This record gives sequence, structure tokens and C-alpha cells, in this order.
Amino acid sequence: MASSKSKNAVFLAVLAVLMIGGIGGGILISRNLGKTDQEVSRETAIAQLDKKLKKISVSETQPRKATVEIAGSNLAEELPDIGKYPLTVTGRGDINIEIVSSTEKATGGTDGWLIDVAEDFNSTHYTIDGQWATVSIRPIASGAAIDYIISGKYVPEGFTPSNELWGDMIAAENVRIEKIADRLAGNTAGILINKDTYQKLSDSYGNVDISTIVNATVKSEITMGYTNPYASSTGLNFLVSALEEFDSSDILSQNATEKFRSFQQNVPFVAYTTLQMREAAKNGVLDAFLMEYQGYYNATELRDYEFIPFGVR
Repeated sequence: MASSKSKNAVFLAVLAVLMIGGIGGGILISRNLGKTDQEVSRETAIAQLDKKLKKISVSETQPRKATVEIAGSNLAEELPDIGKYPLTVTGRGDINIEIVSSTEKATGGTDGWLIDVAEDFNSTHYTIDGQWATVSIRPIASGAAIDYIISGKYVPEGFTPSNELWGDMIAAENVRIEKIADRLAGNTAGILINKDTYQKLSDSYGNVDISTIVNATVKSEITMGYTNPYASSTGLNFLVSALEEFDSSDILSQNATEKFRSFQQNVPFVAYTTLQMREAAKNGVLDAFLMEYQGYYNATELRDYEFIPFGVR
């Protein structure tokens, strides 16, 4: 009887081992079933990675400092051919005047009212001393446009930026220009801020303006985006206005520039133009960002934002 029990125990033990082995073997065999040669199980992938990692050795080296040569550059040579910025209106008159325009009014669609005006003018067949006069329109971001004009690489007959700060910059480089009018059409620079953030700042500060928004950004209370002041009129307008907020007596003082750097450190996104900013802002990750009123008015999806005007009109 004891011998029979002993045999049964041995049999059960052997059976258990075989079952465990069978299960384990089944897992090993079936874990990659149904997968292509490029698809493997997580366990196989980890094993393969561990095997490869053992062949990798890591060493630390001192960073190599490159030699920086400070030399004057030729702006005209650095600029691309003007053909990179195609005409949106081509005048074909006996007399044709090309006007370089800021992008928010000459690129097309809701940002193309100047195109409509120019085409309407051309279709009237206006004449000067019997010659048909037309206009051509070339949209270029204002900052890029003044680079062409200042360098002399491409000088159009007319230039209509978003604000007159760009004209002042051209004049500051001793380039002869003549102002025909203070503005072709009014367009106010502003900061768009979502309504929840607007209410929060209103509760904390009482008044919501450029000073409030800049200070809140410096304190990391809100997330703000702005545009490149070397290319965007609104960005340049904001730069001047923010520096004045930091030090109204001298916008280029150390105090003003250091505070603006603090502001920049808390800005996660800088767009090239307000058109790019408008597109990037649609995902809703920014509490506030720069926009001119025309762009705000035309973008119905931005109605959940408050418009805070600032700067040079």
C-alpha cells in the first residue's frame, strides 16, 4: 500500500513537471505566433535590447569649443532671390508700380483685401498721359522687406508695412524714403487672452493690459506666445512696448533688457509672423498671444479670446 502511494506521488510529481514544462514551452513557442519577422513580443524585444546594450560602452568627453569668427556679413548676399515671394497681383500696364505689402493684407482670402483693391484699380484702366497705369502687389513680412530695401538687393516703388516703425528703421539706415501717408489702413496691435485667464488676471490685478500680461508671464502665471520682432510688425510693436513698460525713461537700459530676457524665458513659442501665430494658437495651448485686430476679426475660431490693444497704431 505504501509502495503504491509512493508510486502515485512520483507519477504526480513527474506529471506536474511535464505540465509546467509544456506550459512554459507553449509560451515560448506561441509568444511570437501571428507576428511577422518585424514584429516580436515585448519579452523578446527586451531580451534583444539587453543583449545589444551590453555591447555599448559610454564615455564622457569635454565639450569642444568651436572658434567663432566675428566678421561683417553682406546682407544682400544672405537674402534669397525676391522670387521666393511671388506677386499676388501682377500689373501689366504701360506704367506699373510694385507695392511690397505686409502679409496680413495681401496673401489672399480673408487676408487679401489689398489684392481686391489692386485688381479693381487695374481693371479701371486708369491712364496717365495716355498710358495705362497698374499696380503689382508682393506680400512679404515687414521685417524681411526692410532687409531687401536697406541692403539695396530689391527696392520696390512702394512699401506698406503694418506700422510706421519699419519706415523709421529704414530711415535710420540713411536710406532715402518718402512717406506718402501715415497709414494705408488702420490695424491695431493687440494681445489675445482667453476669457478664463482674463478673468483670473482681472481678479488678481484689477486691470488687464499689456503691463499686467507681461508681469504675469514673467511670474509664470500664464503661458504666452509672441512673434519675431525682426520679422513681425506686431512683434516689433510688442518689443518696444514691453521695454517701455520695464523702463519708460530708457527702453534700452540694463534694467529693461534684463526684465525682457526674464519674460522671454517664460515664452514657449515664438512665431515668425502673426499669421503663423494665429494657426499655432488654434490648438489652445497658449493663454495669451499676439495678434493684430484684423487677424482677430477674420478668425472666428478666436472669439473665446479677449482683445487687449497696445502699442503704435
